[in-house]
Amino acid sequence: MNLLQIKDYIDNVALSKNTKELRLRGIAADLTQEELIEVLNYANAKLPKLTSLDLSGNKLTKIPEEIGIFKELKTLALYNNNLKELPKDIGFLKKLTGLNISSNNFEVFPPEIGLLNNLKDISISKNPGIENIPTEFLEILEENYQTINIEHNASSDQVNTQLYLYENKKALDKLSQTLQDYYEREDIEKILASLERLDQDFYKTEDLELRTNGQVLNEFLSRVKLGKDEITKYKKKAIKNILDEFIEADNESTQKTELATLAIQLGNCIKPITKFVNNKLFDFYEDNKEELKPFMLQMAVEDKISELFGNRLKFYEKIEKVQALVYSILSNEAENDPKNKLRITGDRGFSFTSLSSDGYDNFVGREFNGISKPVAKLFCKTNRFGWLKTRKGRYIIDINKMDKVLNDFLIKNERPELINKDARAIRIEELKGRITNDMNLEIPVIENKYDVVLSYFDNETLTKFENETFNKEFGKIYDELPNDLEKFLSKKEDLDVGYNEFKEHKKQVLETFAGKVQKAENNAKQKHSLSSLTHIPKPSVSKPNFQRKKGNRNNSKRPSLSS
Repeated sequence: MNLLQIKDYIDNVALSKNTKELRLRGIAADLTQEELIEVLNYANAKLPKLTSLDLSGNKLTKIPEEIGIFKELKTLALYNNNLKELPKDIGFLKKLTGLNISSNNFEVFPPEIGLLNNLKDISISKNPGIENIPTEFLEILEENYQTINIEHNASSDQVNTQLYLYENKKALDKLSQTLQDYYEREDIEKILASLERLDQDFYKTEDLELRTNGQVLNEFLSRVKLGKDEITKYKKKAIKNILDEFIEADNESTQKTELATLAIQLGNCIKPITKFVNNKLFDFYEDNKEELKPFMLQMAVEDKISELFGNRLKFYEKIEKVQALVYSILSNEAENDPKNKLRITGDRGFSFTSLSSDGYDNFVGREFNGISKPVAKLFCKTNRFGWLKTRKGRYIIDINKMDKVLNDFLIKNERPELINKDARAIRIEELKGRITNDMNLEIPVIENKYDVVLSYFDNETLTKFENETFNKEFGKIYDELPNDLEKFLSKKEDLDVGYNEFKEHKKQVLETFAGKVQKAENNAKQKHSLSSLTHIPKPSVSKPNFQRKKGNRNNSKRPSLSS
C-alpha cells in the first residue's frame, strides 16, 4: 500500500469497534522513512488509545524515534524485518508489556529493552547475531523471573547458556508449586536442590526445542491429564513413582539419565507421555488386579470407543461425548439416569461414582444415533445373527466382552502378561463347549453324500469303507474338536479371532474328507454300472442310519453308523 491507502485504512480502523489495535503487517514495506514517520503521527492522532501495534513483515531497516509517542501501547510486533537496532525513544513506552523482535538482523542485544520496566513477554528468537546478553539485563531477569518470559529459539549457544539459569530458576519455582500435590515440603526441597546441582545441560526433544532440567519435569507434569475421576489417584501414584526414581538415584549421572528418559517422551503430542505413565499404572495393576481392574477397564473402554468412533464424533467436546458413552457402559446407576441416552442393563460387578452423563448434552443431530448400536455391540450381548439382545427395551451388558476389551487394551500397550488368566481359561472352556455344535452345521453335506454311496456298496465294501474311512477319519476329526481347539487357542492372543480361524480350518478338513466320500461314490457308481452290464445282481444291503438325536441340533453329538 502507498501512503494514502494506509491513511484510509487507519481511518477505517478509527471508525470500527476495535480502535485499540492497528495491524500494518506487510503493508508498509514500500514506505520511505519520512512516510513511515507520517503514518505513525497520523495513527497516534486518529487512535489515541492504541494499545497494540504490528509493524512486522515490512522489511524495515530502522524504526523512527516517533515510535515513543504511543503512550498507551502495550504490545509491539517488529518481527520479520531487517532491523539492527531499536530507537532510544522506545523507552518512553512505559506501559509496554510485550515486545517481539524475532527474525531480524540484530548483532547485539538492544540495550533499549532494559528501559522497558513493565515487559512481561520478550522474543529475541532467530537473531543468531546476538551472542551476548548484557549483565544488567540478566540482573533484571533474575529479579523478575516470576513475571518475565523470554523466547530465544534458534539463538546462539552463548545466549542459550546465559539464559539457562534464569529459565531453570523460573521452571523450578513453578515446579515447586506443582510438586505440592505429590510430596511434603522436605521432599520438594530435596528435588529442587538436586536439579540445581546438576550440570547445565539442555535436552533436545522431538519438537527440536531445548529444555532445562526444571522444564523437563515441569512439562512432563503439565502434560499428564489429571481429571476428577477415581483413576486420578492411581495416575498420581504412577507419577510419584516416576519422580521417586529420580529422587532415589544414587548419583547425579543416574539422575540425569532419569531426566533424559522423561525428555524423550516430550514431543509434539501427548501420546508418548500418556503411554509412559500408563506403563507405571500397568505395573501397579500386576500387583493389585482386583483393586485396579475397574479403573483399567475404564481406560480400556474409553480407548476402544475413541479408536473406533472418534472420527465420527464432531470435534466439539469430543472427550466429553466419549466419557458419556463410557458412563452408559460401566455405571450401574446409568440405567435410571434421565440424561443417559444409551440404555444398558445388567450388573457390571462394580460401580463408578465419578462418571457422568453430562456429555450427552453435546451430541448434535444424528451423531448419537449413528454410533449408539455399534458401541453397544462392543459391550452387550448379541444373538447368533449379531442382533443386540434386549431386556425391557434395554441392551444387556456382556461381562465377557468387557474382559475382551480390557485384554485387547493390555495387548495394544504391549503388556499381554497382565491378561487375566482365569478369565481366559473360562472363555476357552466356553468355546470348547460350542465348537462341536457349531461344526454340526457342516455335517449334513457329508451325510447326503454318504447316503448316496450306501446305495451302491455291497456288504463287504460298506464294512471296509466304514471302518477304514468314515469311522476312523471322520470320528477322529469330530471327537478331537475340543482338544484341538484348546491347543490352537493357546497360541492366540485374541480368542474370538482364533476361534473363527479354527472353524475355517476344520471346515477345510471336512471338505477334504467330503472329497474322499465323493471319490468313493464315483467308484461305487462305476462298479454298479459294470455289474448292471454283466447282469450281476446287486446284493441286498440294509442302509445304515445316522443316529442323530431328535430335537435341537445344538444338543447333538457326532453321528454313529450302524449296519
